[in-house]
Amino acid sequence: MSARGLARGVRCVAGAVLLAGCLSEDVTSTSEALGESSSSGDATTTTGGETTGEEAPTTGPPPLMTTDVTTTGEPDSTGPAGVCGDGVLDPGEGCDDGDRDDADECPSSCVPASCGDGFLRAEEVCDDGNKVNGDDCTNGCTAATCGDGVLRIGVEACDDGDAADDDWCTSACTYATCGDGFVHAGHEACDDGNGVDGDACRNDCTAPYCGDGEVFAGEACDDGDLDDTDECTSMCTAAVCGDGLVHAGVEGCDDADDDETDECAACQPASCGDGFVQAGVEACDDGDAMNANACSDKCVVTPNAAALTPGTPTPQFGGLRSGTAFEDACPEGQVLAGFAGELNNSVHGKLGGRCRPLALAVEDDEFVVHTGAPAVLPVRGSAGGDAWTRDCPQDQVVTGFSGRADSAVHRLVLTCAPLQVVESPEGAFSLTIGAGANLAEIGGDGGVPVPQTNCPMGQVASGQRLRASAAIDAFGLGCAALSLTFD
Repeated sequence: MSARGLARGVRCVAGAVLLAGCLSEDVTSTSEALGESSSSGDATTTTGGETTGEEAPTTGPPPLMTTDVTTTGEPDSTGPAGVCGDGVLDPGEGCDDGDRDDADECPSSCVPASCGDGFLRAEEVCDDGNKVNGDDCTNGCTAATCGDGVLRIGVEACDDGDAADDDWCTSACTYATCGDGFVHAGHEACDDGNGVDGDACRNDCTAPYCGDGEVFAGEACDDGDLDDTDECTSMCTAAVCGDGLVHAGVEGCDDADDDETDECAACQPASCGDGFVQAGVEACDDGDAMNANACSDKCVVTPNAAALTPGTPTPQFGGLRSGTAFEDACPEGQVLAGFAGELNNSVHGKLGGRCRPLALAVEDDEFVVHTGAPAVLPVRGSAGGDAWTRDCPQDQVVTGFSGRADSAVHRLVLTCAPLQVVESPEGAFSLTIGAGANLAEIGGDGGVPVPQTNCPMGQVASGQRLRASAAIDAFGLGCAALSLTFD
């Protein structure tokens, strides 16, 4: 058969539209090309080398198709079938690289390698031959891992394909829950992954705060309220003096400083007796209720001694131009507390004062003035006679006198009075003279009356002023002003 005839036969098989032409030309050639033969008698028909035992028609065109036609337009081979792995790409093979290596691009199935074919290629981590994406080998032939976005059933609770620990699915592929140690953004304020409720994160994954009723690290207390007047403040600190918050029933004030000289001392309103000297208000504060000690119960410094300063003497009465003048003063710090002498024919012939020291003392939480043992002033005059002595009562002093006199002193009446320490309503102390009382008179009725003559107000007798010759010609008193000394 010529090449032209064979080409025409192929075209006839492939194109139905050319069927008429194929049947009208060179029928014998076409039959030969298809491997068919015929004879004129009882001939048999041979197809593909087999005898069918059927009569073949002697006239007319052969059947349109006696064999299958491939999609390539080539007639089926009548030779042996192709073999996968022989290096020849046969019909039905997607590839054939001539080897049985299942790890290359053409495995022993002669189907081009792909993920899921069950053959493990070098670029694949795994290939389990299925399309199940939730087992240990993904559909991308990678080993399933947490964070790959593929949920492994029974292994992972979730897999959102990222390593973020603050979303609904953690980097451990577990659902975000309180206590997992990861802070779920927008849902948890904190998550420390433990069961301790007193640390910096509560067991419900909320941040602890002052006033939640639970004491956590950094808090001294937490009573669940924001009351600043109880024992736990709104800052969760124990109420203490100096925190600036007034603890009801415990503190009277709290000025948040440690200055105890202002109006709030030791968290109580400053007051006398609290032991703190309030600047500009108190002179002292010894913290007790005693009055007659170094600091009074009005917080005023108390006296520590009685003192005398020179005062104004009284006038003299008697013979002011006769005899000799004598000014005899008591020792320092002493006052006149009496006289002693002798009477001669009802006239004072001898006279000398008796002085006593003053001492400040405390009795029944009050200051009192005591007089000590007497000291005798010089005796003036020389006319002897009947001796006499007049002393003021204990703790009293001479404050004045009266009597009778002319050119001599005939009668003498001494006035005595107690000394008193008084305290003003404001707490100031002073030394005052109490009510006076006369001692028994000494002497006769001669001369003229001498009026009651006292030392100036606030002064007491502190010496004798005499004029004397044979007798006492004139009499008067030296005086001293009373005062108190303070530390």
